[in-house]
Formats: sequence, C-alpha cells, structure tokens
Amino acid sequence: MPNRVESRLTVIGAIVVFLSLLSLIALSLFQESNTNITVKSCVGATGATGATGSSGAPGATGPTGATGPPGKVGPKGSTGATGSPGTPGATGPTGATGGTGAPGADGFCTTVTGAPGINGVDAPRYYGSFFSTFTEQLTSQYAHSPMRLSETVTSNGISLSDPSNTSCTQAPYCSSIKVTQSAVYNIQFSSQLAKVSGNTYITADIWLAKKEASATTFSDLPWTTTEVFVPNDTDYSVAAWNFMVTATAGDEFQLRWSSAHAQWANLRIASGSPASYPSGSNPPQIPGLIVTVNSVG
Repeated sequence: MPNRVESRLTVIGAIVVFLSLLSLIALSLFQESNTNITVKSCVGATGATGATGSSGAPGATGPTGATGPPGKVGPKGSTGATGSPGTPGATGPTGATGGTGAPGADGFCTTVTGAPGINGVDAPRYYGSFFSTFTEQLTSQYAHSPMRLSETVTSNGISLSDPSNTSCTQAPYCSSIKVTQSAVYNIQFSSQLAKVSGNTYITADIWLAKKEASATTFSDLPWTTTEVFVPNDTDYSVAAWNFMVTATAGDEFQLRWSSAHAQWANLRIASGSPASYPSGSNPPQIPGLIVTVNSVG
C-alpha cells in the first residue's frame, strides 16, 4: 500500500516544517522583547514532500438525487419465436336452444310414377289330405297306438308312410305322415270315436309324436295331449283340433291314441255308412279319421 504511506509522510513533513517556522517566530519575538536584538527571520527552503498517507474511511452516502428525465425509447427488438400451443380448455355448457325460425316458403311438388315392379313368384306350397276307410280299435290298455290312414285325396311334398307296409290301402295301413321339404306345417285332424258296449263312459287320450329324419323311433311331443270323453253305448264323440309344427325334410309325424279306462276294449275309431237311412238316400260314407297337412311358412 505505497500510496497510503507516502501520503502520511507528506502530511507529517508539512507538520514538522510548520512547527519549525512557528518556533522561530516565537523565539524572535521573545528576543526582541528582552534584548532588543534585531533578528532577521528568513524562511528556509521547503523540504521534500512527505509520502501521502493512507485514505480515510468512506463517508456516509449522501441523499439520492432527483430522478432524471426519461431517456429516449430504444429501437424495437426482433420478434421472439412462437411458443407451443397450450392444452384446449374444457368445453363450456351447451347454450339454450334458439327460437324456431319462420317457416320457409312452400316448395314445388312433383309427382313421379315409377314403373311397375316385377311380379313376385309364389312360394311353393306343400300339402296333403288323407283319411281312413276302416274301423280301428286299441290293442291293449295303456298302449300308445298310432291312428292309421289308408287313402290319399291329394298331396304335394307330403305322403303316407309306414316302415312295414308298402301299400297304405291294405292292412295294417299306414301309421305316419312324412314331409319331404323343410317348412312350418299345420296338421289338422278329426276322428269319430264310438263305444260299442259296456253301458258306461270311456275316456281316450290323443296326442302327436314325431320321428326326425336322422332318428329311428318316434318320440311323443310334450304338451300335445287332449283327453276325450265318450258317453254310453251307441254314442259318438268327435275329436278335432290342430298342431303347428316345424319340420325338416324327411321328418315323420304320428297321431297317437290310448286309454287308461277299464272298458278300453269297447272303444273304436269308427268308419262306415250312416245308419237308419232308406235305401238310396244315404249320405256319403263316414271316414273314421281325417288328416290334412299344409305348409304355412
């Protein structure tokens, strides 16, 4: 720190010179007053400047001056790069529906008649009408016997069938009806039941059975039985209703009947001529069983 030392030496040297001059002046005045000796005071040569002493501690900061006037606006900087888009905000609630606008002006109506379509082709119909010409009875109590048929009135895709008989017009006649096309069929029948003796009523049960084309035996169809009441001797009852069935080509159907009554042997499916008519006025013969089948879909 040479500057501070030199400053201090300079100050000290100045002080020494000043004190020396002051001493000489005082001595001169003292001599004049006591001895009246005239002394000339001569200023000596100035000594060399002492070294500057070290700087003192900085003074306290003065008060801040008044704010100067604003400077001129600088030139506009270049545009910065565009930032990436922010995430979309949530969709606001749907506003209320606006009022209905006024009806538009009526347009011009034009009527155009298209050409007639092509005539459709009738879907094929499968049908069969069959009946029996003989009187049939049960072979035993509780037996599930088929109601047999012997005659074909008309048919298309439906026929009488029996595995043990090639001619339905001869005993034991035909026991089932076979369809050759897959369809929905309506099977309708009517059977005239008669009691020949016993002087008491008899009940009989009639239902439908089916043998699928791939099967070897018939199975009773559930919920198809109806119980029929036959009153006293020489009385008749007619059982008549229908079944709606879905069939595949080759399926066969049987109408079956049975009786759990003790007088079961007196029950008949009766065919023949009406009784008590004069010769030449008889109505047509009575078929004991009539069955018609036709496709409905």
